[in-house]
Amino acid sequence: MQTHGRFAAAANRQGVVRKGENQMTIDEYQAEIESKLRLAKSAGEAKGIVSEAAEVLRRSQIQRSSERDFWAGLHRRLGPPIIEKQAATSLSAIIAAAQAAI
Repeated sequence: MQTHGRFAAAANRQGVVRKGENQMTIDEYQAEIESKLRLAKSAGEAKGIVSEAAEVLRRSQIQRSSERDFWAGLHRRLGPPIIEKQAATSLSAIIAAAQAAI
């Protein structure tokens, strides 16, 4: 089903993330946030992305375990390859913001 952008056809075992009128699986949302973080040009921009993601997850009322899995998975996905693309301070800011959200 497609309405107002991306809608998940069915929720996965972890739940559905609601972003405004749009819905997507938590895995789809994780991939979206990963992409945005990889394109972030500064630690401040990365922190803003993480803060927005934390708020979206909170409003979506997904299970706490699913939220922890989201942040842990994002941390794994952003591992060593991102170090080559961003300064160590930016990576540290992303990790610190993700850990704070957990």
